Amino acid sequence: MAPSGLARFARELAGIVTGLTVVSSAGLVAGAACAGGADLLDRNPYLWFLVGFFAASGALSLVFVSSWSVTRRLKRIKALNEQGLITQREAAQLRRELLRWYSERMFGRASDGEEDVKPDSTDSPNSP
Repeated sequence: MAPSGLARFARELAGIVTGLTVVSSAGLVAGAACAGGADLLDRNPYLWFLVGFFAASGALSLVFVSSWSVTRRLKRIKALNEQGLITQREAAQLRRELLRWYSERMFGRASDGEEDVKPDSTDSPNSP
């Protein structure tokens, strides 16, 4: 039996929503709230959706990419490892992924051909 148009639309919408990031999800919710409010006040809902979307997305992006946030997450990964909730290997993977994500947000995405650089064992976090 072929799915109806509404069922197909719902399935496609569910696929899109499940692939959203925290930032884009917050942007959609804020945009929808602003558009709903604008519609009640007889304002342009499209314009207010964009205002709400980018205001929420921009604010959350600034918070997530801040060095304070990354430092807090690194400390949390260390605490999870020390509590035995994650293994040393999982902690190392999470740290690597977090630092790569942060680096991409701050300095741009690395080229696809670029390999991950392994730190030299003589490198120290306190070295100049």
